[in-house]
Amino acid sequence: MAYHMFFGFNLAPGTTVDAAEEALRAFSDRMIAANRLVSTTPIARRHRHPVLDTAQCINLDYFVTMTFRDRMQANASVKQIYGRSEPTDSLHNTVIGLLTDAVFLCVESPH
Repeated sequence: MAYHMFFGFNLAPGTTVDAAEEALRAFSDRMIAANRLVSTTPIARRHRHPVLDTAQCINLDYFVTMTFRDRMQANASVKQIYGRSEPTDSLHNTVIGLLTDAVFLCVESPH
């Protein structure tokens, strides 16, 4: 079963989407190379559609989906991040430093 982490956030003051995208790509590439991640979507900007976007209580402007092969790979990813090993630690801290209001939601899918 595939495992996905939906990741919503706002940009820290002074941060551009391009800077956040570059940092996220460097972190994702490292995690993919370490077999801790399958893929990460580009950063998507929220469109507050008057009918389809009903999450008015969620004040986040940007979203990313990270895909893992399964829950085991996702757990290995968490272990690597919390293991404070380089260069993962620096890359992760760079991403987190460019964002605010981060919210994570995880789901499993049969595909």
